[in-house]
Amino acid sequence: MAALVVAASAGPATSRVALPPPGTIVFGRGDTDADCHGSLWEIGTDGTNARPLVDSGAGECDPDPSPDGTRLAFASRRGGGSSIWVADADGTDPRRVTSGGTDFKPSWSPDGTQLAFERRRGANDYELFVVNADGTGLRAIHGGPDFDGTPDWGPAAGDLLIASAGRKGLGPTATRCDGTALYRLEPDGSRVRRLTRCGWESLMPQWSPDGSAIAWARGVPGSDTFSLAVMNADTTGVRILDPLGEGPGWSPDGRWLVYARDGSLYAIGRDGSGLTRLTAGFQDDAPRWRL
Repeated sequence: MAALVVAASAGPATSRVALPPPGTIVFGRGDTDADCHGSLWEIGTDGTNARPLVDSGAGECDPDPSPDGTRLAFASRRGGGSSIWVADADGTDPRRVTSGGTDFKPSWSPDGTQLAFERRRGANDYELFVVNADGTGLRAIHGGPDFDGTPDWGPAAGDLLIASAGRKGLGPTATRCDGTALYRLEPDGSRVRRLTRCGWESLMPQWSPDGSAIAWARGVPGSDTFSLAVMNADTTGVRILDPLGEGPGWSPDGRWLVYARDGSLYAIGRDGSGLTRLTAGFQDDAPRWRL
């Protein structure tokens, strides 16, 4: 397992020497950081042409474009509670996929037929589920005793990345893992492998488009501050790209990341260069890149 090494103690300098590639970014925007009480927006990768995409007035968050770019999954509070919905790419024709729970963080399967998501049972009790994109076939993924959430479905082989607290560490004499670690598992809950160390808070993992790397938010237990981290899929080559950052999303070419920092969105190269601020003045989060 890789040792975590901070690349720098201060944040990278904002730079426009190398601009992110063309495309758009979908994200959640609110006036406060309240849980899923904002709307979904879209913005160019150069920080221009921001426009609302989905706004029911009830609250939307956690957008995730489908692999083929034709649909958009998200969480919405319309109709009470919080459910997973799917709309066309432009936000039109929204269809409810789940009901009866408090559901967040949808992630598409590589073939675009299913969604993994987290369901909140209590204050620190989250479980993972998978459902067909048409709302059929709901099933739970067996997990740990406390928190299992922020899933991301791998681009190949069906691997899921999740954050989990309360699972046991590796080895026959392992005890429960303190803090929230990243795990890799099959969508049926089998072949569970821990990727990051116990004793830290690791959340919001995201596979790179080719499956060669993982970005995530890493924090000190008990703190609300996270760093933007990236590593190879085999857990080598760990580096901190920004000491302040969370909720990363990859560019389609795998060379850039977009993420949230202090309520604004930033883009940064995978090598740590070209930091570009995209938004300001709101509470923006959960960005996802699309062509």
